[in-house]
Amino acid sequence: MKVCFVILISVPSLAFGADRCPDFSGKYMIQSDGGQVHITIDQDECLYITIGRSANNSGKKTSETHMLALDGVLHPDASWSGAEERGKSAAKFVSGKLELSIASASGDIISKETWQLLPNKSIEIKKMDGSTVLAKKTRR
Repeated sequence: MKVCFVILISVPSLAFGADRCPDFSGKYMIQSDGGQVHITIDQDECLYITIGRSANNSGKKTSETHMLALDGVLHPDASWSGAEERGKSAAKFVSGKLELSIASASGDIISKETWQLLPNKSIEIKKMDGSTVLAKKTRR
């Protein structure tokens, strides 16, 4: 029993599950009827995640960067998807999936998404309206 306990202390991923906060770092692309969204993610272990998005939808170019603490608490943040008003965002891992909450400046939840890293390293994004989007891993 002591040997098992020592192994769990020395290798925390065995105690908590290696996928409790998978590394989403990389470059991805979402293709839609209106154009493409390029996503760049840089993750600092289970502490922070930075999500950069650039889009060219129907000739309108937007870009944004969000640095989010992975604590599940709403923090002031830049607007998402080219909206004019700054808002708040929260991010946390739940059962190996990244949960994002986007709120207005007053804290009213506007959108929730669950991001799951797939075996092929693409990301499946489930939105609160039930729709699903695939962000494909790119090499660029």
